[in-house]
Amino acid sequence: MLFLAFRNIFRNKRRTFMTVLILGVSFTLLMLINSYVTTMYDILKKGSIEQTGHVQIQARDTGKDNPLIGVSDILMIEKSLAGNSKVYDIAKELDVSGLVGTDMRSTIFNAVGVEYAKKGAASSLTLVSGFNLTREDYDKESLLLSSEIAQKINVKEGHYVVLVVTNSDGVLNLSNGYINGLVSTGQTDRDLYFVSLPLKFAQTLLGTEGVSRMMIYLDDEKSIDSIIVQLKGLIEENNLNLIVKDWKELASYYFGLKNLYDFIFAFVFVIICVLVALSVSEIISIGLFERFREIGTMRAIGTKKNEVFVLLLLETLLYNISGIAFGVIFALIISSGTNMARITFVPPGQNAAVPFMFNLNITHTFLPVGLLLFVSFLSTIFPIIKTTKMRIVEVIRHV
Repeated sequence: MLFLAFRNIFRNKRRTFMTVLILGVSFTLLMLINSYVTTMYDILKKGSIEQTGHVQIQARDTGKDNPLIGVSDILMIEKSLAGNSKVYDIAKELDVSGLVGTDMRSTIFNAVGVEYAKKGAASSLTLVSGFNLTREDYDKESLLLSSEIAQKINVKEGHYVVLVVTNSDGVLNLSNGYINGLVSTGQTDRDLYFVSLPLKFAQTLLGTEGVSRMMIYLDDEKSIDSIIVQLKGLIEENNLNLIVKDWKELASYYFGLKNLYDFIFAFVFVIICVLVALSVSEIISIGLFERFREIGTMRAIGTKKNEVFVLLLLETLLYNISGIAFGVIFALIISSGTNMARITFVPPGQNAAVPFMFNLNITHTFLPVGLLLFVSFLSTIFPIIKTTKMRIVEVIRHV
């Protein structure tokens, strides 16, 4: 039966070629799209975690403009996590806002005070001109200024600006800051006000040793729940006025973008599947119509309905297997060529260019293959059932 089915699909080479081509190209598109989407999501997720940490500790909102985590709380948390092998890094940040400018011009700024070599906000910045802050700069009154602010107040790297803030005692505090470089966050609204400072400089401006948040980075994302349980236990035990959040609670931009792209790519998947269903169904139907006399003759000489059904189903299965093989090979060729070309792109909401890569694996292959096999099966099963259920006289009469 299998040999007969194999022989039958090559009786009309043009039809076989068109069917395999449609299935193969569809498999290729779905595999590459699925691979690209998954890779892009991984990049966006990594960027979100770099900015928020796997777990983040914040001061509970008590009605103050800028609630802070106090020094004693910081030391207690760091001591609690010091011996935990799951913790890769702990970064602290301090939010500062006020006016930045020169003698001639000024504008509002929202700054983030960060520590050196931590995975906080500074790692997500793109340097437009000048230099990043070095280890030595983190002990100085240096800063990174958004290019938008620099344009507003007519300054550039190497210039000094005046920062005016209201400190924790409600007193105005002024300090000069040296512009090491101009940067971009990748978010237009944020660039209008963004400044990055060394944490010590930010604490000096506000007259505090506290921080706005502590970001905890882990070796393994699976450890998030256990770390949260540990921290919540510490907070409850010592009655600390703090809250703990995981990165998912803080990554609204990532999930908003992911939901949008999920909808777009789901729509593309549906369009491809509909086109495949219509095309394959039409080709199979035409093939069955042309073979009515043959099917009628087989029935007349004693071939049972279920045997004809199995034969036609095997032919459809061979079409699909050939299409899968073609699609996988074609997808591997395209993905390998693209990866070797080292094409780069800037993902939405990011600044740094990343490689445009297709990381094909079993997961990326299984979904489109399973989806298209199901669609192809549905689009061919009904014409086959209809044909095999017809009486011998009706089949021959259609010729």
